[in-house]
Amino acid sequence: MDTTASHTVQLFLHYLTEVYRQLYSHMKASHIELPEPERVSEFFSTAALWISAHLPNGIRQIQGILASIPVQGNVVTFFIGLVLLYIVYCLVMSTLLWAYRLAYGLVRMSLLVLVLSSAIYLFQIFSTEGSEGVLAAIRGMIP
Repeated sequence: MDTTASHTVQLFLHYLTEVYRQLYSHMKASHIELPEPERVSEFFSTAALWISAHLPNGIRQIQGILASIPVQGNVVTFFIGLVLLYIVYCLVMSTLLWAYRLAYGLVRMSLLVLVLSSAIYLFQIFSTEGSEGVLAAIRGMIP
């Protein structure tokens, strides 16, 4: 693994450890037992190093490409990137919601058409043959 990716992983683990330390101190104040931050940090460091050492070549290539992208310290660029990512997320979610509502509406309309056509069919039989004809038609519908 190259040094840039290794540095990125170590930096991520450092931030993760700091977050866990804060969580640990708040939970300890509330008398909730959690594993010590040193043990958790050691476990995740070992796991990250093992995973990074055993990555397939395809993922290593993608990791190398991502590691070669320069990291900008500009907050505005980062914020605009997050806004664009949120816009893409909203478009995907609205498309999925549209497809769900389309399918749900189609099922509802089909059931409504089924109920109305059955009611019209039974009314037509009732008007021509009476209630005995309706009972015979219902018995014929149910297997």
